[in-house]
Amino acid sequence: MYNTEFKLDLNDIDIIEASLIYRLGKLTYRVDKVKKISSRERIAKEISEIGFLLAKLHHQKEWYRPKDEVYISG
Repeated sequence: MYNTEFKLDLNDIDIIEASLIYRLGKLTYRVDKVKKISSRERIAKEISEIGFLLAKLHHQKEWYRPKDEVYISG
């Protein structure tokens, strides 16, 4: 049976997210340079999987917005 509960702190999640973004950058740079179709498909699949995982992380974050004042982003 697999472990379904993980104990990660915010720093761990930041490191994982940064690593995924770094890997995504490397793959997107490389996919245009690869000539073999099977290799391009494998890279495209990994790009898609990383994108979905980054989206899952993003949507689980709780974004801070002040409740008692007007919020101006940036």
